[in-house]
Amino acid sequence: AANKRSRLSHKSVLENEIESLKAELEHERSLRELEVRRSQQHKSRMERQIIFATEEADEAKQMLEELRLSSQNHITQLRTARGDALQELRDLQEQISDMSAQQENQPGTDIVASK
Repeated sequence: AANKRSRLSHKSVLENEIESLKAELEHERSLRELEVRRSQQHKSRMERQIIFATEEADEAKQMLEELRLSSQNHITQLRTARGDALQELRDLQEQISDMSAQQENQPGTDIVASK
């Protein structure tokens, strides 16, 4: 009877150990599932950040290209305006020179400073 009780007690201890191991295994599985979910969420978040950063870089590149083109157009306009101004200056200098030559050729048209 004592031997039977001892075997039952030993069996009960083993069953308790098995149940404890099962609970521990289930706990570890739950932890791993949670870690997998966290890892997937982190990966998704990182992928979204990469997509966002790529879109931002593309937009910045496009803005820089637009700015470059605008700057080129502005420089072209300034060069044209400079050329026009220089031509106008040459024309005015020529007119002044012509007027001076005409005054020299016509006696009595000198400008006299009045006192």
